[in-house]
Amino acid sequence: MNDYRKDIYKKYANDFKGAKNFIDTKEIDDYWPTFNYLFRGWLPQDKDSSIVDLGCGNGTILRMLKHKAGYQNVIGVDMSESQVEQARQHLENIELDNAIDYLKQSENKFDLIFAIDIIEHLNKQEVLDFISLCYKNLRKGGRLILQTPNATSPFQGDIRYGDFTHELAFTPNLLSQLLKRSGFNDIETRESGPIPFGYSIKSSIRYFLWKIICLIYKFITIIEVGSSQNSIFSRVFVQSAIKK
Repeated sequence: MNDYRKDIYKKYANDFKGAKNFIDTKEIDDYWPTFNYLFRGWLPQDKDSSIVDLGCGNGTILRMLKHKAGYQNVIGVDMSESQVEQARQHLENIELDNAIDYLKQSENKFDLIFAIDIIEHLNKQEVLDFISLCYKNLRKGGRLILQTPNATSPFQGDIRYGDFTHELAFTPNLLSQLLKRSGFNDIETRESGPIPFGYSIKSSIRYFLWKIICLIYKFITIIEVGSSQNSIFSRVFVQSAIKK
């Protein structure tokens, strides 16, 4: 990757995104219920499973996998020097590399690959290469989990165009097609919105109101095209796929 992205990613979070990083334990604890709900049923039962988080950023997901879920065999990869430096304050096995080059050179076979907010930063050929490499680097029965902005969401503009390094946008149907092209099966899509009852009163209220909004948009879609078709309206969505 020898283009504008390489220069921006050097200090991506600090200078460009201006993001607050999940550093202290309390913030990890606060985010855990959302993580646990969003990826329910997708994490391996075996705590010795080999897991890699591509584009791991400051290591938030890895810290939850290790310290909250009990997985010890976890690896993080990111091409941002500032993000890697932050992740290494809390974790071992953090590699400074871009995801595609890492997968090309890796001799590991993984049970689970996380690719959260990566593919929207790639061009079309890179997306095809990335998905194929993920398939190649998974063990049989291994799972790929992706998250990306939702091009069908009526609220996606701020995310889609709020990052200068975003190259593409995806719909759940489009991403499913690309995953199937590389050999993946058992594809499941989930919205990344408010989490439901049982976590907090605020979360329950947000979840209830969000479902009302989704019903309205489903009704609008039925009026326009005759069927509800896509039912994922959140700004981003997550998708899971299995290597059979």
